[in-house]
Amino acid sequence: MPVLLMVDRSEPGPRNESRISAMLWSSDHDPWLLEAQQFRGEHELRRWLGQVAAKYGRDVAVRWTDKLKAEKMLATAVAECLGIAVP
Repeated sequence: MPVLLMVDRSEPGPRNESRISAMLWSSDHDPWLLEAQQFRGEHELRRWLGQVAAKYGRDVAVRWTDKLKAEKMLATAVAECLGIAVP
């Protein structure tokens, strides 16, 4: 089943550290949210992405936003875990 991955890092607030949000959507005509997670860092994200890659294989498409591409470490983590290149 093809899925769409969206990853974003939030800005740190006055009392909160930045978080990484990841959402996995079905790629149907009527998409639905399969899973949503928040992580404190790339290490936790990489662990989860490894599970996503094991489950969906090459059926994972990434929504490469300008913000994601600008965050080199985060974009590299996503690309390496899924075995793809950053566009």
